[in-house]
Amino acid sequence: MQVKILEFVFSWSRFVQPKETVAVIAEDPDDDKFLACAVAANTSAIISGDPHLLGLGSYRNIPIMTPAQFLEN
Repeated sequence: MQVKILEFVFSWSRFVQPKETVAVIAEDPDDDKFLACAVAANTSAIISGDPHLLGLGSYRNIPIMTPAQFLEN
């Protein structure tokens, strides 16, 4: 079952190499990489359960939402 889920996720994924470094989340700097990837991918949303990311609400006009919020839209 897990293999099928991973296959599904990878089929909808695109790997990106961030072109810039961001320093936004002082409480947990490891989370900044997700923001950098979202910008590099020109994504339409960041889906996360991480409270530091969710606390931002958005980053560079990219909304940050929980999986439940995403499914509601």
